[in-house]
Amino acid sequence: MTNRARDVASTSSSVGEAATVVPFPAQPHVPEAALATVLLTNERPATRLHRHGADTLSDTELVALLTRSHVRTEADLQPARALLRDGLAPLLRRVAAGAADIKRHDATRLAAAFELARRAIAPLAEPLEAFDPTVIGPRIAARYALDTQERLGALLLDTRGRIITEREVFVGTLHSAIVSTRDVLQLALGLHAKAVVVFHNHPSGDPQPSEPDVAYTQRLANAAQLLDIDLVDHLVLGRRQYISMKARGYF
Repeated sequence: MTNRARDVASTSSSVGEAATVVPFPAQPHVPEAALATVLLTNERPATRLHRHGADTLSDTELVALLTRSHVRTEADLQPARALLRDGLAPLLRRVAAGAADIKRHDATRLAAAFELARRAIAPLAEPLEAFDPTVIGPRIAARYALDTQERLGALLLDTRGRIITEREVFVGTLHSAIVSTRDVLQLALGLHAKAVVVFHNHPSGDPQPSEPDVAYTQRLANAAQLLDIDLVDHLVLGRRQYISMKARGYF
């Protein structure tokens, strides 16, 4: 039998048989010490950022750019991966808490970046925008989503229910923001506001009002009524969500 005949016979006998699956070879393990010699296969993060935009970079690459003078090899990404071991939100909280395992210069750069991002989304409303909890609530919840301290603020409204200004009244601890009703009402009187909306965040991420929240809100509503000021709402903020105490019937 010729070679060609043998090839044809072999091919014919294999018709209907399942094709052999050849497994994709496993990626070789690269020792940690050798990572410094492994060049990044794609464009370097800084180059890709400039060519295609920051949204094309991973969290690891963005953190690496903030904390490293250059990002050229796999080894340059390792410190960022270590910082992000629990995720981006926990990293922010660790930076704010001054975690000892984060180098001082890294913490400084990350804190500055996080603060710039917070300020970029800081405006809650356009000048004299009417207060609508379904619009303002998500905005303010996003701003305080990762804050590690309780903060209480107020939106001051005019006679038509439009926002005059927003003020942060008090910064508390990890678990509480104790503030007198007088502080809020003096602010409203000083700005000739007809109505006020208060808000505060829960660093735990759970926006469910606590018993002290309910008691404080009722005291504030009663005191405001005596001064002919309307307490329009009290928004309790969680992690990117909120609860309107007015809508839930707490006062």
